[in-house]
Amino acid sequence: FGSENSPYSVKVRSYFRYKGIPHEWIVRTPETAGEYKKYAKLPIIPAIATPAGEGMQDSTPVIEALEAGHPEPSIWPPGAELRFLSELLEEFGDE
Repeated sequence: FGSENSPYSVKVRSYFRYKGIPHEWIVRTPETAGEYKKYAKLPIIPAIATPAGEGMQDSTPVIEALEAGHPEPSIWPPGAELRFLSELLEEFGDE
């Protein structure tokens, strides 16, 4: 669940596309509120409904969790120094 106007939603949607992870993009609207509430613990987007029926929220933790199960192609640059810099920039840009 997300919004075209939410950079965090678009970030997660872009991740799904980059990784080739099958997904259905559902815009959070009053019509989808009931389904959204099944998976959302907080009133924020994006909210992800997993195939196992679990909900995940907040773009950075969602991507980190998905990356563990879909490591290729990696979103991280090679080397510890570059990965640290990448994560630092992501954290700065995410806030």
